[in-house]
Amino acid sequence: MDFAIVVLIIGWLSGSGLAGYVAERKGRSGPGWFFGALFLFSPLLALIALGALPVVPKAEKGGA
Repeated sequence: MDFAIVVLIIGWLSGSGLAGYVAERKGRSGPGWFFGALFLFSPLLALIALGALPVVPKAEKGGA
């Protein structure tokens, strides 16, 4: 049972990291998507949502 929990936690963290990486590559907030996938919704749902979102061109990105 302990091994299954460790595998689940590692998988959840890895999936959240992947969601953050994909978000960053698409011009979105990588840390925001990482923590969103980690705490608010599942990494699988985050990856599905990111797959449906278009890439943000660099000219449209906000910031100072």
